[in-house]
Amino acid sequence: MKTKIEPDLPAPTTIKAYTCELLCEVVYFESRFEDPGPDNRVGPGHPDRRSVGYSYSDIARMVKLKFPDAKISSVSVRRVNGRIRAEEPGFEGYLLPGRRPRATSK
Repeated sequence: MKTKIEPDLPAPTTIKAYTCELLCEVVYFESRFEDPGPDNRVGPGHPDRRSVGYSYSDIARMVKLKFPDAKISSVSVRRVNGRIRAEEPGFEGYLLPGRRPRATSK
């Protein structure tokens, strides 16, 4: 699944690019008329679907695995998400999922 409107993007090599790619990735679809939960899953063609992405804490964890020296937190991931949503310069053209799951407790 492409994460940006432009086709055939190179593999992300920066923390920013990798974070943006993970923020735009759709993990699953759920019905928008039912409560969120593991039983609420529908296919991508369902008429009442809503896309769900990774949680901010999961994204921060994945970025740290790929870039061990990265100083990133779920708060900074949420800030990048806000910049994409506002289409600030350098963050245009990304398509975000409809919602994110709640962070799991540690």
